[in-house]
Parts: sequence; structure tokens; C-alpha cells
Amino acid sequence: MPPADDAVRRGNDHLFYLLFPEAAARDSALAALRARGIMATFHYVPLHSSPEGCALGHGDEHLPVTDRIASTLLRLPLHPLLTPEDLDRVVAAVRASEV
Repeated sequence: MPPADDAVRRGNDHLFYLLFPEAAARDSALAALRARGIMATFHYVPLHSSPEGCALGHGDEHLPVTDRIASTLLRLPLHPLLTPEDLDRVVAAVRASEV
């Protein structure tokens, strides 16, 4: 096991997201970003409400925190091929979209 020294810890930096107060605000921001060519997306469908989860009988489970986060989370593009200019464009689009 590696030492617990923060100097050797590295994040995987695979996700950057914004949380909105409600689903309508997230959907509006998503549309505004996509209109500017930013491929933001919702993050995930909770397993209990996914087609397979429903087929397995989990669709009626009451998981309010999971459902709220799933409906208000907007994932921004983040991957190793993004250039500093790409990042500036994403930030500018977020700011212009008033998200």
C-alpha cells in the first residue's frame, strides 16, 4: 500500500459537475451549453429507475436524494484531450449561460 502522503496522491480527474437547485434549471443550462457546442450531459440514470432496474422490480423504490441529485447534476466535459483553449471556451459558455 502506498504511503498516505498527500504529495503522492493523484486524483483521476474524470468528472466535473454542477448541481442545480431543480431539474428545470439544469435542463435549461444543458440546452444553453449545447447550443454553444459544449457537450455537457446529465450524469446518470439511477440504477433503481433504469430500464433494467425497473425490469428487476426496483422501479418503485423511494430514494429521494438519489433521484434529486440525478435530476439536477450537469456534467461538463473533462478529458485528457481538452486543451487550455477548450477549457476557456467551456468556462466562457458556462458564464454566458448564467448557470
